[in-house]
Amino acid sequence: MKLKEFIDNHFSPKQQQLLKDISLFVLATLIFHFLYWHTDMNSWLFGCFTYNVFEFFTNIAFNVSKWIISWLFSTDFTFADKTLYFYNDAINGTKHFFASMTIIHDCSGIKQIMQVFIFMLFVSGKILKKFIYWLCCSVVILLLNIIRIVLLTGVLVWNPSYFQPIHDWIGRPFMYVFIFLMWVVWIECFAYPKKVEKEKNKNVYNVS
Repeated sequence: MKLKEFIDNHFSPKQQQLLKDISLFVLATLIFHFLYWHTDMNSWLFGCFTYNVFEFFTNIAFNVSKWIISWLFSTDFTFADKTLYFYNDAINGTKHFFASMTIIHDCSGIKQIMQVFIFMLFVSGKILKKFIYWLCCSVVILLLNIIRIVLLTGVLVWNPSYFQPIHDWIGRPFMYVFIFLMWVVWIECFAYPKKVEKEKNKNVYNVS
């Protein structure tokens, strides 16, 4: 009760709503990561199709990234089973293998799509509008994930020693930053109905 009184006395209604929204976002994020890493959440969501769903999104990430890499980079590479093998020219004219990169299920973007789905369950808004927004966010996440893979490939090709730290400390947070921005856009633009404009004829008197 004292906490509620403190909040009522020190925060405006708008600030109180913001605190509530932020708390829900943090709660949804914590719940998602607990379920993802410590339970069989994937099977709850997809059942017997779990492997097929993850393979579907992994294949999208791999095949599109592979096409962009072959178009952007001059480095020779081969691929097999969602792994890219990179080569450079050796002194004797042969190809010298120097690095490989595998696109695994966790690199497919499906985890982030599921995370957005979880936090959309917590935020305010109409169900249909939330579902449409989630679908749009899913497409954006897939595109951002492909961009992330391509950029990491550039790091691997040009300076392999930096790949792992950049992957861990920039590549991973990269996706979370955009998930947070998606939440911000929802809260600011779609979560709550816009204030109805006051009637223009409020002070106009009808003469009959």
